[in-house]
Amino acid sequence: MLNGEKNNWPMWAGSCTEESVELGLVTSHAYTVLSVYEIEDNNNKLRLIKLRNPWGKGEWKGDYSDNSNKWTKELKNNLRIKTSFKEDGVFYMTFDDFKK
Repeated sequence: MLNGEKNNWPMWAGSCTEESVELGLVTSHAYTVLSVYEIEDNNNKLRLIKLRNPWGKGEWKGDYSDNSNKWTKELKNNLRIKTSFKEDGVFYMTFDDFKK
C-alpha cells in the first residue's frame, strides 16, 4: 500500500463482516483509500490509513476515529490535519484494524 501511495495508484477497500457495523462501517460496502501513512508517534511506528465512504456519511468509530483520544496535537501536525474532524465520510484507522 505504501508503494501504491508513492506511485499514486488508485486504491479501494471493502468491508465484509457484521462486526464492522458496530464500529461505524457499512457491511459489504466499498471505501476509497485516500492515503496511507507510516510515521513515528511517541517512539512507536504507527501505520494509519485514511479512507472515505463515498456516501459522504458513516465513519469508523474505533481507534483514530474523529472522536478518538489517540489523536495528539503532534500527530495531527505530522499528518497536516489543520481542521477539526467532522462527519464527512473521511476517517482514519490503523492498518491492523483495516486488515480485520
